[in-house]
Amino acid sequence: MRYIAGIVFASALLAATPSNSQVFDVWGNFGPGMYPGDIGTFYGPSNMMDGLTPSSRDYWSRCVGGPNVSSEQSIRACGRVIGERRSRSVSAAAHYQRAKHYEELGDAERVQADYERALDLFTQETQHSRTSPTAFYNRAGLLAHFHEYDRAIADYRHAARLNTEWDEPYYRVGAIAFRRGDYAAAITEFDRAAELDADDAYNHSARCEARAAARTDPETAAAACEEALRLTESDTYTLTSRGYLHFMRGDIEAAYSDFDAAVSADEDNLYAAYGRGVAGSRLNRQPQAEMDLTRANAGLSEDERAYYANAGLRP
Repeated sequence: MRYIAGIVFASALLAATPSNSQVFDVWGNFGPGMYPGDIGTFYGPSNMMDGLTPSSRDYWSRCVGGPNVSSEQSIRACGRVIGERRSRSVSAAAHYQRAKHYEELGDAERVQADYERALDLFTQETQHSRTSPTAFYNRAGLLAHFHEYDRAIADYRHAARLNTEWDEPYYRVGAIAFRRGDYAAAITEFDRAAELDADDAYNHSARCEARAAARTDPETAAAACEEALRLTESDTYTLTSRGYLHFMRGDIEAAYSDFDAAVSADEDNLYAAYGRGVAGSRLNRQPQAEMDLTRANAGLSEDERAYYANAGLRP
């Protein structure tokens, strides 16, 4: 289950959100093929909401937000969750969610305050749960958010030592390596993640993308992308990954086709729109390429665009 924009929600209460053990990943929402914005935070264990009253569950559901919940309503609901002081992990999750909603409102001061409070609570959790892999994984996600990558890697490594069957820490370290341009290291980490969980499509997407960025082992890269597509029945993010592979191999027409299919299936996939714009520019398909790039540039941060532009995806 992985969402690289960045957070793994393990609570059954969040079952309505896209499930997949994801953490909004390398391009933005569902795994590579998605930008690792926060590089993953896991709000666990899965039973952390057990014992909550129906009203408390409703507060949490509104704190997470959704299409019919305004940012202001979510902020108030997160405040109620925080006020209940159920546990450090729940309060930290609520602070993190509230920061996201403050971002939507452009309240930078409160965004920073909530992220810092979430990090403080996750740190307290590591001090009281020294043998909990989740505690260290959670803190790593916030450290990565603050670009403290070396400290984040140390926490991910510790989480992996505490739970030797967990693929997520390796995936997150691989995402940091990719962000840093160390594609050989990213390949190693993503391969290990796939060894631990071969049924996670996004591990395979990541293996594909890292090899594409490194311009190495094209056969393995292609096989990994095809496996990701098979496991997801060709969702828009794995299509985006294959489009990136085609682009890096110089098959711009095939890249455009995959990016176009992804945008056609999900117009909100700005990463695919960016890819289609880049490929369209190479193919001189104006003005559509300009429209795609304008829309993607407006919706993605400079850091998000740089993630793949630095890895070769640029006009």
